[in-house]
Amino acid sequence: MTASPHAAYSGLDAETARGYRLLAACPGPDVTLPAAAALLDADEPAAGQFAGALAAAGLLEETAPGRWRYPGAVREHARSLAARHDTDPERTAALRSEER
Repeated sequence: MTASPHAAYSGLDAETARGYRLLAACPGPDVTLPAAAALLDADEPAAGQFAGALAAAGLLEETAPGRWRYPGAVREHARSLAARHDTDPERTAALRSEER
């Protein structure tokens, strides 16, 4: 994990930063690649690239092939940012997409 999630987050492009925040709304300790793709409204290869970018920044880790989670307190960091930057309807819409 990166020493400072905030420093790693500040280096993300806007789309990856938004995905980082929204992914924290997923229930459970981890998220599958298909669920991440649905949440991000992307195909699985694009979701894999997204997850890889977050992993390279130290903000996500792969626990098994196609399963990802936030390390340590990083999920709480993402949730706090989501509460400040994303509206409740945006987060709810993303979760509804993931449920399909």
